[in-house]
Amino acid sequence: MNHLAELLPALPASFNILTTFGALLAAGIIGARLFVRTLRLPILSAWVLTGFILGPAALGLVNQAQLTDLQPLVEIGLALILFQLGRRLDVGWLLRERWLAMTSLAIAMTLFAAVAVALGAVGLSVTTSLLIAALTLAVSPATLLLTIRELRAEGVVSERALNQTALIHLLGWLALGLTLAGWQAHSQPLTASLLSLLARSVAALLLGLFSAWLAVRLADWLGKLDGYQPVILVALVTVTMGICSWLGWPAAVSLLVFGSATRRLDRQFALAEPDLLPYGRLLYVALFVLAGAALEPRALAVAWLPAVVVLVVRLAVPVAMMVLLARPNGVDYRQGVAIGATLWPVAGAPLIGIGMVGQFNPVLASQLAAISLSILLLSELLGPIVIRQALRVCKEHGENTR
Repeated sequence: MNHLAELLPALPASFNILTTFGALLAAGIIGARLFVRTLRLPILSAWVLTGFILGPAALGLVNQAQLTDLQPLVEIGLALILFQLGRRLDVGWLLRERWLAMTSLAIAMTLFAAVAVALGAVGLSVTTSLLIAALTLAVSPATLLLTIRELRAEGVVSERALNQTALIHLLGWLALGLTLAGWQAHSQPLTASLLSLLARSVAALLLGLFSAWLAVRLADWLGKLDGYQPVILVALVTVTMGICSWLGWPAAVSLLVFGSATRRLDRQFALAEPDLLPYGRLLYVALFVLAGAALEPRALAVAWLPAVVVLVVRLAVPVAMMVLLARPNGVDYRQGVAIGATLWPVAGAPLIGIGMVGQFNPVLASQLAAISLSILLLSELLGPIVIRQALRVCKEHGENTR
């Protein structure tokens, strides 16, 4: 027996990346199906919960190094979400319905101020409060778009929620950039930081426009019959995301502009309506399963109070603002409440700003990480449930795909 053991190759300490990815996808689908059937969870929450159970904080079947290796897949999945959200962003409608854009700006500004004040009231410093308010302002586009897809929801609430999510997501990135620029004023001139932010934002916008122009030209050349258009779109979305990550440009700006501009530039309807869901489903499962695996409940144990405060304020402010501005927006009060509720989930991508803080103040970055990850933990698990209930209250859900 010992001789046979010597002949066999030694097992590595951990699975390789392909084994880990395949196992996560399979476990994510099977585990999520069980949670959907037994706990009646939305599929997104079930994916997150499955990933959490498999991750370092629970069973430990996936370690932190493996999560880091799989991060590019998460970025591609998020890029496809932002592109598809951009496709739903109707610039012409925004120009006609100016109250929608004005309301989104009012919600973002009020939410930023309210979160900062509320955190100050529970004992956090001004600097920490402002940075947390900026880090958690952006709304999660993935949670909203995929929940709408899951429910096959259509109607005023769904369309307004998608457009407002896109706008507030962009405003969240802008607020984060401005807040970090102000915070770094002690190490570099504020003017230089603001000019750098402006230059990177303009460059990201131009990249999005170029990607859209190229996508339309390639679609016209390829034609609609061979099925290559969705493939080339996925490729261009990936390249656009990669360039932004490489150069430090705001990817949300590029990808939302990319998606929206393909509608405006395609005068000859050369581009078939790109439903990237069949191509991105694998990445969407990976996005939420890996997000669940990366969650750290230990942070919640030490930062539960500010996390709960932020989430309560994040729900109360959009709902209150939408109720107050329901009539100018052409919706009734029930629809206003529903739209406000759909803006509750927090986006995880802006949390990369914590790394920038860590370069100058590791102690502050550690505090920010504990609070932000606690917020993300609750938002990832509960966000799809909140959105599902909001859409069902307004009777905008269609046949459930589960």
